[in-house]
Amino acid sequence: MPTLELIVNVEVGFLDQRGRVDESRAHTLQITNQAEFSLNFAKAGAKALGKPEAVMSTIVSFNNSLTFGGTLDPAFSLTVTSLDNLSSEANEKYSATFSDFIDSNLGIPKDRGYIIFRDPGREYMGYKGTTFASLWANK
Repeated sequence: MPTLELIVNVEVGFLDQRGRVDESRAHTLQITNQAEFSLNFAKAGAKALGKPEAVMSTIVSFNNSLTFGGTLDPAFSLTVTSLDNLSSEANEKYSATFSDFIDSNLGIPKDRGYIIFRDPGREYMGYKGTTFASLWANK
């Protein structure tokens, strides 16, 4: 049930102000296989959140217009949606883990994005044509 939605502003290499790849800096950020990256991100997310990988969902999107700090330099936005395991203390650990993953795998510095944590509540997350509130009430 956890969903990780990662948006980055550069697919391969860095873009200059005109939206062209700046080859002089392209080595810093490379996703050569998006499917493999998404599966690795799901695996890392499952481990970090303490959830089975079988219930993880990841969305990795590229948006060249994502700005951060008034620039188009490499940046990210990550939304973590999960039930029953988000808290102030836990989110500190998750933030460190996810920002380390993004930095080490994409070369985007930790200070170039935000991580948003959301627990919508069991009654506000659907699965199999019902909600988790109903599914878990029957257990």
